Amino acid sequence: MTVEHRTPSGVEVVEFPPCFQFALQLQHLCECLAEEREHRITTEHSVAQMRVLDAVKESMETGRTVELSNS
Repeated sequence: MTVEHRTPSGVEVVEFPPCFQFALQLQHLCECLAEEREHRITTEHSVAQMRVLDAVKESMETGRTVELSNS
């Protein structure tokens, strides 16, 4: 998978090797439960991801760029 991150200073291209992400996430969750430790993804990070997904959906529906704040 290739992701292009566009900024005012240019485009950063990030390559990710193929993997079955759901299986890796489930494995980590099971390890956290078994070892009684915190999950590596915080609640705040999950909320931020949902904001991005909402913005993507809005952009697709309207055909416009949707700006996100850093808050």
